[in-house]
Amino acid sequence: MQQGRGDFQSIRLRHTSVVSRMLVALHWLGENDIRGALVVFPDMLQPDQFRRLLVCLKITEIG
Repeated sequence: MQQGRGDFQSIRLRHTSVVSRMLVALHWLGENDIRGALVVFPDMLQPDQFRRLLVCLKITEIG
């Protein structure tokens, strides 16, 4: 995950994340037990980018 102007933080996706063709809801746990969430709808990305996101999440057992 990238924060601000280029600082990256390692995160671990939680099993409560949801992956579907309608939306992706990511729940994560970061450094120092910081929790976060992000919802991505298909129209927020280019169609190919959203498809690649779905594929990546599905092969990592989140989807």
